[in-house]
Amino acid sequence: MKLIGIVGGLSWEATALYYRLLNQSAERALGEHHNARSVIVSVDFAEALALANAGEWDGLAALLIGTRFTLESPVYAARLRERSGLTVLTPDAPARDTLQRIIVDELTMGRIEDRSRQECIGIIRALREDGADAIAVACTELPLLVTQDVSPLPLLDTTALHVEAALRMALT
Repeated sequence: MKLIGIVGGLSWEATALYYRLLNQSAERALGEHHNARSVIVSVDFAEALALANAGEWDGLAALLIGTRFTLESPVYAARLRERSGLTVLTPDAPARDTLQRIIVDELTMGRIEDRSRQECIGIIRALREDGADAIAVACTELPLLVTQDVSPLPLLDTTALHVEAALRMALT
């Protein structure tokens, strides 16, 4: 197996999720007692958050999260439109603020709160009413809170999709 290099999720909580998903996928593909050959480099979430809050995007060029910064940046939506032809909907400003609070103040600190899960589900329902057919989860922390079994729409979990793609490449 090739070595898989991962720049971890912004918080250590998301990095742990990446690591777990990667090794669970390797075990499914290769059998018991197998794990992925991997190396993980993590960023300091406090430094990344300070750069994002200051609008200094040069320091965050490679980072994608489902915070207000990702949702208000044209980069992620433009890439989805260009590569897949999708119509991209984003939550309104109050919902973006809610997601920001949940991700930064709770999930990155390891707090999984049912109230916040319900708020996220409410945001997804509102987007469904606006015409969304699926949700692209553009945040490494949100899968800790919102999973397919509780979502009213199909989830495109970018963390899981990234892990599967990395493992496919490593096994070829």
